Amino acid sequence: MKKIGLLLIIYISFGLQYTSAQFRPYKYHEILVETGLNNIYLQDLNFSPLNYSGLGLLYGIQYKRNRLKGDYFIKANYSHGKLKAAISKATLSKFQNGELQLGGHYRMPIANKKYLLKLGAYYAFNLFYVDFEEQNALTFFITHDIRPNVTFTCAIPLNQSLHIDFSFPLLTFMIRPPLTGWDEELEINQSHPLRLISNNAQLASLNHYQAFDLQLGYHYHLSDKFKLGLNYILAYRHWNPVNTLEAPFTLAQNRWQVNVITRF
Repeated sequence: MKKIGLLLIIYISFGLQYTSAQFRPYKYHEILVETGLNNIYLQDLNFSPLNYSGLGLLYGIQYKRNRLKGDYFIKANYSHGKLKAAISKATLSKFQNGELQLGGHYRMPIANKKYLLKLGAYYAFNLFYVDFEEQNALTFFITHDIRPNVTFTCAIPLNQSLHIDFSFPLLTFMIRPPLTGWDEELEINQSHPLRLISNNAQLASLNHYQAFDLQLGYHYHLSDKFKLGLNYILAYRHWNPVNTLEAPFTLAQNRWQVNVITRF
């Protein structure tokens, strides 16, 4: 029993040392590919007085360039699925959600190599779109955000690590459709997507737009070059416009993801 206990201690210690080595500063490229499920709750008075919920599929890809003092990255996510109100199946609607992020982090100096703390910021483009049976009953929101971001990672034994990531919009430009859900301007701009995602953008103050993304993650380090991961993300958005002629909305997304990361 003593030999078994000693071998177990050596194995755990080796795993901790190996994982800690992942946080030593060095240069590399990293690609992440992920997929998962997106559980959504939506209340949008521009679309319906009812509360909608549903489930969709999620896909994502990220490229990151790690430097000695930090990193920069670009990431894209896309999810799609169906929503409906609890009271009737006749309310079945389709949603699509696309996100693009571009930013970087600065690595904070920490003596203990088991821990990694990064502070940064990124630009985020977000489009959430819902339509009912393609009958011009629709709603959407488009945001252009500047988001402060903090990421903390901790090595644990046996080649594993845990991380937490938090961000919120410090500056947001919001684009919403008219109360009818459709108008002549939207129809004209269907063939001009750049106009659609930039026209009529209004600055959203923190008093009227609250949002945050909280991510909890786990990684198993197969080697210096490969990692497998599980993530949970809570993404919350609430818009309460200044103009009473505009409709508020609340969107909450619970995302469960699996990912593969390779370094080179």
